[in-house]
Amino acid sequence: MAKFFEEKGFTFDFNIASSVGILNTCVLNARGGSAEKLREFWKTTYFWHFFYPAWKEWLKNRRYDSLCSKELIEKKIKKLAGDDYWRPKDGRIIEVSVLNLDDGRVEYVPSDDSEFPQAIWAGVGFPPLAPAVYLSNRGHQYVDGGLGRNHMIQRCFERGCDRIIVVNIVESKKTAAGSKSQEKSVRIRDGKEVFWRTTRMVIKRVFADSSGGEKVDESKVFHIYPSGSSYASILTPSNLWFRHMIKVGYREAERFFVTRPKIWSE
Repeated sequence: MAKFFEEKGFTFDFNIASSVGILNTCVLNARGGSAEKLREFWKTTYFWHFFYPAWKEWLKNRRYDSLCSKELIEKKIKKLAGDDYWRPKDGRIIEVSVLNLDDGRVEYVPSDDSEFPQAIWAGVGFPPLAPAVYLSNRGHQYVDGGLGRNHMIQRCFERGCDRIIVVNIVESKKTAAGSKSQEKSVRIRDGKEVFWRTTRMVIKRVFADSSGGEKVDESKVFHIYPSGSSYASILTPSNLWFRHMIKVGYREAERFFVTRPKIWSE
């Protein structure tokens, strides 16, 4: 998709992402990034890049936080987008969504926040595979914001967007966060505690609408759902699936462009 839009000369002033979409956003919008580099990233990514054992972290920290390490994935991103992959180019604004493990709320961390580099990896935290990340300025541990809310349409309107394109590789409306519970104390949980805490929070929200019940102007919102994806494919990623999604995504973006010409001419 990104390749098609780049070829057409379209750029997006505000980008908000959750889960693995955060990696896409960083590679695409980094000062050294591009749509072509994003394609190269997925064409050369394999199962083991995401499931690289975290034994080095276990020895270093003398505690278990997750089964897998970000080491190989971060190396690939740095190779393609540069060491400062978390710095957006051309004045673009990026936000990532993260889920607060203490109060169950989804929060948004902008690219001009000093903890944005850490928030990137908090935003892809998926216990027990990827660890929760403690953001010291906020005083909480965070994981993948997509576990709380998969669509962030309301946030786009809050940032003044007049046209919004929602890209989701799995069409689902069962991932909203709405908890108002508060915990009196904040503490750093180990990997086992993070996993069960996250599991309980997701189960509570699994039947909720991913829009969070928000009222928005749907005439300004355009959805793109590439076909051929499922939760099973996400949980068991393969290079074959990555390449398939690259092709499908390009075709879907092309179809989207042809069937909705007015949104580009306004």
